[in-house]
Amino acid sequence: DAIGEPKVSITKLAEKSPLGFKIETAVIPEIALPEYKKIAQEENKKEATDAEAQKQKEVTDEEIEKTIQELRKLRAQKPHDHSVPGHVHEEVKEEDLPEVNDEFAKSFGDFKTIEEFKAKIKENMTAEKLDKSRSKLRMAIVEKIITETKVEIPELLVIAEQNKMEFQMRGDIERMG
Repeated sequence: DAIGEPKVSITKLAEKSPLGFKIETAVIPEIALPEYKKIAQEENKKEATDAEAQKQKEVTDEEIEKTIQELRKLRAQKPHDHSVPGHVHEEVKEEDLPEVNDEFAKSFGDFKTIEEFKAKIKENMTAEKLDKSRSKLRMAIVEKIITETKVEIPELLVIAEQNKMEFQMRGDIERMG
């Protein structure tokens, strides 16, 4: 189960004598995994009882209103004129913002009312928060498994990785001049 580049050294080199050499190589290390199912259960339990984590999954009316306000600003912005050097977006004034009504909702898709539109925003924001929460939980589980995993990495692999990193760094520096 050899891995990495072997280190070869000549131990005997003489005319009319057999060649003597030594090959040193790293082998795939044994990895002792912790009880990962138990770790996952513990982290899931922690997350389920964490009131702050549960609160972060909820979508508030303020968050929905903030999103609608951002959408109103986007709709009110005038196109950027790229032909005029230094032209920037003008600040959007409150009176330039579109009214939040059924017509505003319809401009974003197949929505009949503003209530339908807000419900869809809430649904999407809830799904996004749940996705972030799941990712955070997965990362916590992975981090815990990593810290509890026992593995001894062969020195030859460490040296090979250092050499590779040094080679890449030299190349990057040379390209940058």
